Amino acid sequence: EFAASCLLADPSLKIEELEPAKNLKIVVGQEKAVKVLHTLNLNELPQYEGDEPYVLILSDQTDIKAAKQLQQQFAQTSVEPHHYIYVKSSLGHTQHLVDIYGFMLSMHFPEHIVPFVFGENTVSAHTFVQSVTENSEDDAMVLNS
Repeated sequence: EFAASCLLADPSLKIEELEPAKNLKIVVGQEKAVKVLHTLNLNELPQYEGDEPYVLILSDQTDIKAAKQLQQQFAQTSVEPHHYIYVKSSLGHTQHLVDIYGFMLSMHFPEHIVPFVFGENTVSAHTFVQSVTENSEDDAMVLNS
């Protein structure tokens, strides 16, 4: 059921009159979250003021090294610890699928929220999901550090 609730495809691919609802933006080659948020103009979103979580954390929340890395990543941003959603511990015996499920879950946020996906294994690849608008651009971006 969960796997069928999300379809990732190139925007030019037409499937039974379906139109894209979300854009998946992946930034590769930049380890600093603050720089990525600024480059994508995501550093002043209304969601920063709220209490609603929107950062999907793929890492194990009990791993001290991962927790420190997470703290460092978002220290200079408006993202606070109460904005985190730890997905690894909620997946039971499907731990090897945590990254896939985390990315899929990011597609199901309300339109007014821009979810971020962060994991210790993807430190230099940041993922954001935005609702499609008339002004949406294509969604691959590579930054050099």
